Amino acid sequence: MSNIHKQPIYASTYNNRHRLFWALGILTVIGVLIAGAWLWLNRNPRPDAKTYPVLGVMLDQTDGIQDFPTLQKNHVQFVYLKATEGASYFDDEFATNYDRVNGSGIRVGVYHFSALIAPRKRNSISSIDR
Repeated sequence: MSNIHKQPIYASTYNNRHRLFWALGILTVIGVLIAGAWLWLNRNPRPDAKTYPVLGVMLDQTDGIQDFPTLQKNHVQFVYLKATEGASYFDDEFATNYDRVNGSGIRVGVYHFSALIAPRKRNSISSIDR
């Protein structure tokens, strides 16, 4: 017999699994980075300007105080601001956003969101003169 040292068939199993683990880990990280970059670049694209030439936004207090000059630089041409909803809701940021949008040159509209569960007389803006 020769002095050839024979290794058991399972001797390299650990090394093979270790390499496979690292290769799959690296491929997963690369895939997540590519998917994240794609999502970041396509996060909120402007609608096609040829199909939708007029761009506007609808804002309420959940959107916070807005930077209207930046919106204007992004070609926003009009803004709808929520003033009231139902019988008792008043938008906390309405007055601030209304004052700021008037100074920016963007057209502004104001809306009331009607709630079906409130009585009709109570479900209107109380500041309207009749």
